[in-house]
Amino acid sequence: MNRVKREYYDRFYRDQESKKFYQSAAWKRLKEWKLAHDPLCETCLQAGLTVPTDVVHHMIPIKKGTKKLELDFLVSLCHACHQAIEGEMRKERNM
Repeated sequence: MNRVKREYYDRFYRDQESKKFYQSAAWKRLKEWKLAHDPLCETCLQAGLTVPTDVVHHMIPIKKGTKKLELDFLVSLCHACHQAIEGEMRKERNM
């Protein structure tokens, strides 16, 4: 997600608790560690593609009680794969 879209989302859509978490030093450190250790999209790698990672994604939304700073719940994704996963999650929420 580019900076302008992220800032817009943070300002108008993200709840304050999540916003505070994503701005925390602990999250930023863990995110940088994950990006450094898994620099390629994990979904694309499974398909035999080498695509750089853009996003560190919580496989279970943090609002659903995920341990926010647990590596087991994180996956490195490219923008396209992240959008696809988020789209599927939105569909499930609307059902």
